[in-house]
Amino acid sequence: MRPLSSFFLLVSLLALSWSGCKSSAQFAVCGNGDWEPTEACELDQYDADDAAAACRDAGYAGGSATCLPDSCTWDLTSCTGTVNNVNNNNLLCDPLTGGSAGCESDQTCFYEPNASTLFCAVSQEGSLGGTCLTSDECLPQHVCLDSICQRMCSVDAGGCALELPCDKKYWLVDEWGTCPLVDIGCDIFNGIGCPGEDDSCYIVVDYQYMEVHLACLYSGSGTGTCTGESFNECAPGLICWEGNCRFLCDDDHSCLDGECNNLSVQIGVCL
Repeated sequence: MRPLSSFFLLVSLLALSWSGCKSSAQFAVCGNGDWEPTEACELDQYDADDAAAACRDAGYAGGSATCLPDSCTWDLTSCTGTVNNVNNNNLLCDPLTGGSAGCESDQTCFYEPNASTLFCAVSQEGSLGGTCLTSDECLPQHVCLDSICQRMCSVDAGGCALELPCDKKYWLVDEWGTCPLVDIGCDIFNGIGCPGEDDSCYIVVDYQYMEVHLACLYSGSGTGTCTGESFNECAPGLICWEGNCRFLCDDDHSCLDGECNNLSVQIGVCL
């Protein structure tokens, strides 16, 4: 049998060990500047990404949450657009219709491309080409892409201005896309000024009214002969003219080869 003195020694050592563990325990204190694991947030310790993620994690499509100073929990009152198909298991509304089917009567179905979710919200009716953070800031049948309100379209049905093709996006539904942005003030001579990183500025001709417009289209690469079957066949800054990719010109952009011949009142082509 173990001596009684050894038993008391063992108990004493365990007591000291437990006491040491208890003295090192940490308890969450809201507002102390440390974001402890048991806190949803901590004052002055979160950024815009954390605030946006809190809204999305709670089932909203956008907005920014704020950290409550008395409890270090998220205040979700500034979150926007309730998601109506959690985890995208089903499509309860159609953003291409611009209607309220699947939503409350005063709401519209929107698509949020960054989160790949559908949600119902009251449209804030931001204009085409206007800046946005979430799709409900745009008009119905529009989507917030590259921080710009853009018109949604169907790859099969089309429906874009100037009969331009619907740019397919690999979103929630493969056939969904956006119409090219037209007349947003981009630079055709350098091909810049479009929000999409794969797009460049091109001349688009409305043959019905013989009008010249500027549009953001996928960047072409042609520099030699061309067919003229698409407006973006040539590289940015060029146009397909009489079977060849030619440089554009105006009063401020002279031709390195040939002379500037008028294409419209303000734009010409180097021949």
